Amino acid sequence: VEALRSGASPDARLALGSLEVTSVLRFTLPGILPPGVTDPTATFEGDRVRLSATVATSAFPDISAVAEIVGVLPDQVEMTLTGSLLPFDEGWAALQAEGVSAARVPLPGRFIAPVLEALGRRPREGLPSRALAIPLPSGIERVWIEGDQLVLVRAR
Repeated sequence: VEALRSGASPDARLALGSLEVTSVLRFTLPGILPPGVTDPTATFEGDRVRLSATVATSAFPDISAVAEIVGVLPDQVEMTLTGSLLPFDEGWAALQAEGVSAARVPLPGRFIAPVLEALGRRPREGLPSRALAIPLPSGIERVWIEGDQLVLVRAR
């Protein structure tokens, strides 16, 4: 990823599988996940992504929408988001949430936006309420999901 970003790689694009993206999320991009979110895992299928992580409920007091569905929440809960990665703005992509589950319980669609807000979603002009704005690493112009891989393209 660093070689692609810096231009040291002769290729202008890089395709990463699920294990590689999981490793990048866990070890290479400090600060990309909010405090209280640990053990992220990424899985790709077709043009969809499934992101799972352990969420410390104490770090997200506004996650009451989940408690309404799941019941009393433990100290940590496994959250899973399925969705699509879309172009959004220069230097950004949008992760459009199509489904969210907590403790393996699917949440009704009306709870997705409040859960995303509780997890740190910030409103941005043009960003759908069920989407997260994802900053692209510097030097990366575009990203998309193709098959079972995340494709990154170096900025020109």
